Amino acid sequence: MLLLRRTLNARIGRTGLPADYVIKLWTAALAGAAAAWAVKLAVPAAHPVVMAALVLTPYGAVFLAATLALRVPEASDAIRRVGRLQS
Repeated sequence: MLLLRRTLNARIGRTGLPADYVIKLWTAALAGAAAAWAVKLAVPAAHPVVMAALVLTPYGAVFLAATLALRVPEASDAIRRVGRLQS
């Protein structure tokens, strides 16, 4: 990611995201990863597809909850869009 960003900056000018936004996303990702890792350790060995479903579900749920709690605008937008699809 850093190499890609450096190359893009050299070719098209300054790119990137605000530091506070990146910190929020990394915090949410680490929280989700911790939850997923805990599930992986707690669940006995299973078929890879089953294991993926069991591990990725809590990752996604924790990531979404954390981004909502950290007020990442795209998270609430995604919830709104899914709500519109339900109607």
